[in-house]
Amino acid sequence: MRSSDPVAALLDFARSHGVGHIIIGRSNQAKWRQRLGMTADARLLREGEGFDIHVVSFESHEEKRP
Repeated sequence: MRSSDPVAALLDFARSHGVGHIIIGRSNQAKWRQRLGMTADARLLREGEGFDIHVVSFESHEEKRP
């Protein structure tokens, strides 16, 4: 399936295939996009009614605190 909107495509696929859980990584997009809720993870949380959506993040070695 090809789509110019990956969030809509993911939700359409999940609905048509009986998916109940969606696990995604936290967005690394610009902070202003994150604050405005324009990132894919924020949109999935907002538009993914009926799904259990889990957002995970992985710290890089540079981000780890001592």
